[in-house]
Amino acid sequence: MKGHPLGRFLLIAGLWLLPPLTISLGTVALGLPEVLQTGMCPAAPPDVAAYPCTASDYLLRMTLGPWALLGHIALLGAWTFLLACGWVLVALVRSLRPSRAQPSRISEVDRD
Repeated sequence: MKGHPLGRFLLIAGLWLLPPLTISLGTVALGLPEVLQTGMCPAAPPDVAAYPCTASDYLLRMTLGPWALLGHIALLGAWTFLLACGWVLVALVRSLRPSRAQPSRISEVDRD
């Protein structure tokens, strides 16, 4: 993979961060319509009962709350582990594949 180092970095960072971010924000978005309709934040672990809140309160709790951050970290950790396993597997397969290098010219020199 050749190209500008910044482009390569952005590609790797995007592949690393976008899937967990999409999953996290998707789960938050699933609960948002209920909060908008009822004006109540749903119950949360470990002992928070449902309570009146605004959409911004809900979004703040679900994205930056302590339990939400723990969930984001766990999701990112699992995704990083899967990517690392895939990277090792690809490196292993590439190392076992026969090389396409040109034959050496040493044998031609030896014949003279």
